Amino acid sequence: MEAKLRVILTDQIEKLVLPSGIPPTVEELKTVVKETFGILEDFSLQYLDSEFEDYFTPHTSDQIKNKDTIKIVHTVPVILNLLPLDESLGSSFDLQSTDNDSASYAESPAGTSSQDTSILSRRNATKRCQQWSKQFPIPGFSYETELYLERATEDYKKNGTLVTTSKIKTDLAETIYIYTAYPSSAQISDVAEELVKKYPCLTEPGSYSGYYGWQQSIKYKMANYRTKLRGYGVPEVMCNALKHKSPANQKSAKSIKKTRKAEVNYLPPYPAGEDEESQVQERIQLLTEIQDEFHRITTVHLEPKFMSKLDEYTPRLLKIFHSKGGTMGLRLQAILLKAPSNHSISVTRDVVIRCLMVYLGEATDQLLKEYDGADEDSVSQDLAVQQMKIFNIKTTTPEGPDDIGVIVEGVKVLTDLGDFARACCMVIGVAYAANLAYPKELRYTMEVFQKLFLELDSSNLSPKVNSLKNKLLA
Repeated sequence: MEAKLRVILTDQIEKLVLPSGIPPTVEELKTVVKETFGILEDFSLQYLDSEFEDYFTPHTSDQIKNKDTIKIVHTVPVILNLLPLDESLGSSFDLQSTDNDSASYAESPAGTSSQDTSILSRRNATKRCQQWSKQFPIPGFSYETELYLERATEDYKKNGTLVTTSKIKTDLAETIYIYTAYPSSAQISDVAEELVKKYPCLTEPGSYSGYYGWQQSIKYKMANYRTKLRGYGVPEVMCNALKHKSPANQKSAKSIKKTRKAEVNYLPPYPAGEDEESQVQERIQLLTEIQDEFHRITTVHLEPKFMSKLDEYTPRLLKIFHSKGGTMGLRLQAILLKAPSNHSISVTRDVVIRCLMVYLGEATDQLLKEYDGADEDSVSQDLAVQQMKIFNIKTTTPEGPDDIGVIVEGVKVLTDLGDFARACCMVIGVAYAANLAYPKELRYTMEVFQKLFLELDSSNLSPKVNSLKNKLLA
């Protein structure tokens, strides 16, 4: 019997469909969740108990029912490096925690030998680890400010008294910077709205939304905060200093270099002991590990996310393609009829993506170059002039696999990817890893890949892609 579960991930909520019902053990359910959502880290499951309205750890899968809510709780690994210390140091040593937590140490009994332990790994405090939260978390303020707001909220509930304070703006700016250095107007509006929700005593009288003035104040506070960070040499804001702009663009709001494709870490500071030259060499090596680099930039697992969303939308997309009439309908039918009757999932994905491009009004040959029976020299010459494309060199032997890969500016970046869908996924990864602009001829296709399949910047859609999304969710 089919079962459905609501799954709360770190930064999003997903639906999990279990065609064969809930697995018999909790471990099997964890395995299904891990494979479905591409989770690589260790985690535990919790379920929402309807009686207590709180989350508990399940000991058997019978505790989880159809249409229940489960939550993913990631386990933070602790890395211990065991190093023998000089005996002359006795029992004294330095103990450091990755999260700056306090630790205790008990001496070994007399006559027994022991090794002292130092935890040497430390989290990079300058690296962002999450995307913009759907519900912005208002930070905790100083004791004095929290006390003031608590009493003001009580007065508001009793008498409707409104107050104003400027002490919280710096804390808000610092929390916003955890997610982005250049928040959009919509993001600043989210912050102001959440602030007024949490502290209704801060509502602005006469404002149509109750927080318009807060939006403007937060906007200018972020500008001041970025100026402060420039003084510390933070690369993400230093690149937009006037002295680093050309004479024609020396205006504070002109030609701002900022995230364009929902990157989480955009121009992060160099790690300790690294410089520009070493980072360039490392970046070249990372191009061969596109998925790791993509996850570092966006915190999204590239291939699992892309494939799961593509497979989720496939039934609805095929229905849309079959219902299309006219000239476009004929072109779509021609692609659909080429698929063999007993086709694999990779063939289905191939057909869906090809039809999707036609549906969006873009030519498949703008993304894919196929070579069948061409000699090696002519293939090499043609690939040398390509900017960003997928190539498919058909094999000359029936049993051998086709050589499918990605080429950027005439250079084969990736080869032997196996199938067209995986290559499409990797094109997005390469664009992020090398900070490349999408080809203009593939504007809508790349937008669907990024914003619908990978759910990056999914709230900012073009009319055409938004119309497709509405049909998929109808």
